[in-house]
Amino acid sequence: MRFKFRYRYIFLIISISIWIVSLYLALIVLNRTIPNEEIHNNLLLLCITTMLTSSYSMFLGVKYVNNLTNVKINYFDLKKRLLLKFRKFSILLSILLFVIFPPIIYAYVYHYEADNVSQMIINVPEALYLYVNSYDASQTQWSRIGTNPYIASVDYPTNYVSVQSINQLVGDFGFQDSGKSTQPINNVTIQLYSRQSANGNMEVYIWDGASWSLIGQIKLTSSFRWENYTATSVLNTWAKIDGAKMYIKSKSQQGTTEVDCSRILVFYS
Repeated sequence: MRFKFRYRYIFLIISISIWIVSLYLALIVLNRTIPNEEIHNNLLLLCITTMLTSSYSMFLGVKYVNNLTNVKINYFDLKKRLLLKFRKFSILLSILLFVIFPPIIYAYVYHYEADNVSQMIINVPEALYLYVNSYDASQTQWSRIGTNPYIASVDYPTNYVSVQSINQLVGDFGFQDSGKSTQPINNVTIQLYSRQSANGNMEVYIWDGASWSLIGQIKLTSSFRWENYTATSVLNTWAKIDGAKMYIKSKSQQGTTEVDCSRILVFYS
């Protein structure tokens, strides 16, 4: 009797394990983003089928386990022989699915995720900084301290430009060449390391090779920090970026506006 009970418990444990593993894998499939809908549905169907098949097989095993090895059947009783073989086959099939099925699901789902993460890493945009490297004195209403081009690096008070009046212009400033031509452009930002002692405003204009565009007016702070002016729609090709020029317009009647450095920040793939 103990021998028989031990086998019943073994099959019960296997049955519960298969249920848990199959349900867990079904949840994994449901919660993972698999772009191929047909594969996604097939994996889910396989999980459910395994749960049902394994449960039925284990039910047979628990119910008939005591008869599978000791039962005596007339050799000519074909019906009973086939039924016995079917029950044994069902139990073996459930055990086989329990051993093979989980690694298949894990292999596909996590292999896809690894490929997806790798692709995301490959597609992470790269950053390129192009600093001011020229000044042609087209606009000279600001004071210019230091050496031309004045705002090529963060080195205040050695080199910078400054003004204390409104609607005053300074420019035109040119930038370093990118050395790029075919890489997709994701985002372009004009950055100015600047401050305004009265927290006033400042405008930035950009030349794209054909015309000037106002790309923004930003309220500055009394301490130096990088201010960002979005220029993606204006400088949307590498040729325009390489040919870009800039002039700055003060928009504050009070205090002093100072710019220490300027650059173009390009994110590209």
